[in-house]
Amino acid sequence: MTTRILTTMAGGLAVFLMLGDPPWAGTINQREWQQQQRIFRGYRSGDLTPREFRRLEREQAHIRRSEKRALRDGDFTARG
Repeated sequence: MTTRILTTMAGGLAVFLMLGDPPWAGTINQREWQQQQRIFRGYRSGDLTPREFRRLEREQAHIRRSEKRALRDGDFTARG
């Protein structure tokens, strides 16, 4: 289960990085919200341990910080 979540997160981020600012960028926020909901559901159902939950939350926070930084300077690359 955890591998599937991490793979989904990594794939979504890779697509976002490759495409830059696509016309359907609004759906990125929807996908992030859905991902957050999946993380919470996994934790509540017991599929995720507290440690896995914290790690996923840190990764989500890192993604949000990267997006904010990119919006400030207009440069969203793999180097951060």
